[in-house]
Amino acid sequence: MELGWAIIGCSDIVRKRGAPALRTQTHSRLVAICSRDRDRAQAFSEEFDAEYGTDDLDQVLSDDRIEAVYVATEVDRHSELALAALHAGKHVLVEKPMALNVTEARTMIEAARAS
Repeated sequence: MELGWAIIGCSDIVRKRGAPALRTQTHSRLVAICSRDRDRAQAFSEEFDAEYGTDDLDQVLSDDRIEAVYVATEVDRHSELALAALHAGKHVLVEKPMALNVTEARTMIEAARAS
Protein backbone atom coordinates (compact mmCIF):
# COMPACT_ATOMS: atom_id res chain seq x y z
CA MET A 1 0.00 0.00 0.00
CA GLU A 2 1.27 3.45 -0.93
CA LEU A 3 0.80 6.67 0.99
CA GLY A 4 -0.28 9.51 -1.31
CA TRP A 5 1.48 12.79 -0.62
CA ALA A 6 1.04 16.43 -1.57
CA ILE A 7 3.70 19.04 -1.05
CA ILE A 8 2.57 22.59 -0.45
CA GLY A 9 5.34 24.97 -1.41
CA CYS A 10 8.11 24.95 -3.98
CA SER A 11 10.94 26.07 -1.76
CA ASP A 12 14.62 25.27 -2.03
CA ILE A 13 14.28 22.73 0.80
CA VAL A 14 11.61 20.92 -1.21
CA ARG A 15 13.86 20.76 -4.26
CA LYS A 16 16.96 19.67 -2.36
CA ARG A 17 15.50 17.43 0.35
CA GLY A 18 11.73 16.95 0.62
CA ALA A 19 10.71 15.87 -2.88
CA PRO A 20 13.80 13.72 -3.50
CA ALA A 21 13.25 11.97 -0.15
CA LEU A 22 9.63 11.20 -0.96
CA ARG A 23 10.61 9.78 -4.34
CA THR A 24 12.94 7.26 -2.69
CA GLN A 25 10.27 5.85 -0.37
CA THR A 26 8.85 2.63 -1.76
CA HIS A 27 5.55 3.06 0.08
CA SER A 28 5.03 6.72 -0.84
CA ARG A 29 3.71 8.36 -4.00
CA LEU A 30 3.90 12.05 -4.80
CA VAL A 31 0.44 12.97 -6.05
CA ALA A 32 0.51 16.77 -6.09
CA ILE A 33 2.62 19.87 -5.76
CA CYS A 34 0.76 23.01 -4.73
CA SER A 35 2.07 26.57 -4.93
CA ARG A 36 0.57 30.03 -5.22
CA ASP A 37 2.33 30.08 -8.61
CA ARG A 38 0.66 27.49 -10.88
CA ASP A 39 3.52 27.45 -13.39
CA ARG A 40 6.06 26.80 -10.65
CA ALA A 41 3.90 24.01 -9.20
CA GLN A 42 3.58 22.39 -12.60
CA ALA A 43 7.33 22.62 -13.22
CA PHE A 44 8.03 21.02 -9.82
CA SER A 45 5.48 18.28 -10.53
CA GLU A 46 7.26 17.43 -13.78
CA GLU A 47 10.69 17.55 -12.15
CA PHE A 48 9.67 15.19 -9.34
CA ASP A 49 7.16 12.99 -11.18
CA ALA A 50 4.14 14.15 -9.23
CA GLU A 51 0.79 13.46 -10.84
CA TYR A 52 -0.06 17.16 -11.04
CA GLY A 53 0.92 20.67 -10.04
CA THR A 54 -1.65 23.28 -9.07
CA ASP A 55 -2.30 26.57 -7.34
CA ASP A 56 -5.66 25.28 -6.06
CA LEU A 57 -5.31 24.26 -2.42
CA ASP A 58 -8.93 23.12 -2.26
CA GLN A 59 -8.27 20.68 -5.11
CA VAL A 60 -5.36 19.18 -3.20
CA LEU A 61 -7.21 18.95 0.11
CA SER A 62 -10.26 17.34 -1.47
CA ASP A 63 -8.21 14.78 -3.44
CA ASP A 64 -8.90 11.38 -1.86
CA ARG A 65 -5.64 9.99 -3.24
CA ILE A 66 -3.74 12.35 -0.94
CA GLU A 67 -3.46 11.12 2.61
CA ALA A 68 -0.52 13.22 3.81
CA VAL A 69 0.55 16.80 3.22
CA TYR A 70 4.03 18.25 3.62
CA VAL A 71 3.82 21.99 4.35
CA ALA A 72 7.03 23.62 3.13
CA THR A 73 6.11 27.26 2.69
CA GLU A 74 7.16 30.42 4.45
CA VAL A 75 6.74 30.02 8.22
CA ASP A 76 3.99 32.64 8.42
CA ARG A 77 1.76 30.32 6.33
CA HIS A 78 2.49 27.07 8.19
CA SER A 79 -0.32 27.30 10.71
CA GLU A 80 -3.03 28.27 8.22
CA LEU A 81 -2.06 25.52 5.77
CA ALA A 82 -1.51 22.83 8.38
CA LEU A 83 -4.89 23.54 9.97
CA ALA A 84 -6.63 23.43 6.59
CA ALA A 85 -5.00 20.08 5.82
CA LEU A 86 -5.85 18.66 9.24
CA HIS A 87 -9.47 19.78 8.92
CA ALA A 88 -9.53 18.00 5.55
CA GLY A 89 -8.51 14.78 7.31
CA LYS A 90 -4.93 14.68 6.08
CA HIS A 91 -1.81 13.71 7.99
CA VAL A 92 0.53 16.71 8.15
CA LEU A 93 4.28 17.18 8.19
CA VAL A 94 5.40 20.80 8.69
CA GLU A 95 8.78 22.21 7.78
CA LYS A 96 10.64 23.87 10.64
CA PRO A 97 10.09 26.13 12.37
CA MET A 98 6.62 24.81 12.97
CA ALA A 99 4.94 28.11 13.77
CA LEU A 100 5.55 31.76 14.49
CA ASN A 101 4.77 31.42 18.18
CA VAL A 102 3.72 29.01 20.91
CA THR A 103 0.01 29.81 20.53
CA GLU A 104 0.04 28.86 16.85
CA ALA A 105 2.01 25.69 17.58
CA ARG A 106 -0.41 24.64 20.32
CA THR A 107 -3.39 25.26 18.05
CA MET A 108 -1.78 23.07 15.39
CA ILE A 109 -1.06 20.31 17.90
CA GLU A 110 -4.62 20.40 19.26
CA ALA A 111 -6.03 20.20 15.72
CA ALA A 112 -3.78 17.22 14.96
CA ARG A 113 -4.92 15.42 18.08
CA ALA A 114 -8.57 16.13 17.27
CA SER A 115 -8.26 14.85 13.73
